[in-house]
Amino acid sequence: MLIKSYYSIAPDAYRDQTYTYKAIDLAKEFLSKYPNNPYDANVRTLIDKARQKIAKHDELIAKFYEDYGFYYPAAMRYKDMLINDAQYVSKTKTYYRLIKNLLLVPKQAKRYEDKYQDMLKHDENKLRHAKAQDKPFIEKRIKFWHLQIKRWQDLAQKSRKEGLDYFEKYKKLFGQTPYTTKLEKLIKEANG
Repeated sequence: MLIKSYYSIAPDAYRDQTYTYKAIDLAKEFLSKYPNNPYDANVRTLIDKARQKIAKHDELIAKFYEDYGFYYPAAMRYKDMLINDAQYVSKTKTYYRLIKNLLLVPKQAKRYEDKYQDMLKHDENKLRHAKAQDKPFIEKRIKFWHLQIKRWQDLAQKSRKEGLDYFEKYKKLFGQTPYTTKLEKLIKEANG
């Protein structure tokens, strides 16, 4: 009854899933403590429904990141879904979204690079006119900006390569789909 209660008070997939996770954890604990119990089928069904809700919740979060141009966290969320929620999601659609977001990471990286370049220029200018006691702090910030720019450049390159690798696997797994055509177009635009 407690497991069912946690699941019942858990909100829909659009909200925090703390109680859904609690229901799953309690259900797993119950099944391990009481194997061959008369409620086994009911508890397993509840776990399955809870996992479906969590998969939907993860999909909504990934889509939110994607819609707002945070392609790297979106890609990581889609990758996680393929690992943890594969039976509850459309594989063709989720792989498509993973690949699409990996291929778009350079766009996100460019925004961050530009932001850090502006901060770098500001601090380099500040360094020219700084007092001796302020110079070490400004130099540390300049070094930090360089590291951040390099980090985003590397992440863009790595993500694009990973997206292209996944695309090759996608074509082998699913063949020619409408998603394949969209991804080919995205790759062509990025190269063009």
